[in-house]
Amino acid sequence: MSPVAGTIVDWGALANVVLASLITGVGVTVFFSFAIVGMTRFAEMRRDQRPLGAAAYAALGLVGFAVTVAGVVAAIIVMTHKS
Repeated sequence: MSPVAGTIVDWGALANVVLASLITGVGVTVFFSFAIVGMTRFAEMRRDQRPLGAAAYAALGLVGFAVTVAGVVAAIIVMTHKS
């Protein structure tokens, strides 16, 4: 690392941004996959006349979708916030 890059770039802040992006990207992906699995299994359980399982998978799908939407909204708020 050259002395010029050390004075121009705040490496600690850059590391925080990279870590937050990694955690958020993986988190949103995981919760979106929960939403997909929940809704897919919900349809299967409902078709097989299993209402308790269908309700559980519907709840999983809704929670996954809600967390995904909340993450996207939070990201938009952070990106558009002027400091």
